[in-house]
Amino acid sequence: MVRAPHEEVARVIAPHVGVLEAEGTATVVELGIDDFEWLAGYLIGLGFDFEIREPADLRVFMAELGMRLADTHGL
Repeated sequence: MVRAPHEEVARVIAPHVGVLEAEGTATVVELGIDDFEWLAGYLIGLGFDFEIREPADLRVFMAELGMRLADTHGL
């Protein structure tokens, strides 16, 4: 889920990349990509706050990435 309105997210995620669905003031994004490293960079590069709902393996990957970055940068 991207914490931004559907209209804003639709400007940066093309229809051929993902399926978007408005959910209140946020947007649910479904992407058919299984390369977690690439996907992490893509999502971060969008510039929106986001939450991974599923798959669970991607949630774990993103949490571990966040911890590694925090450790590396002294946070």
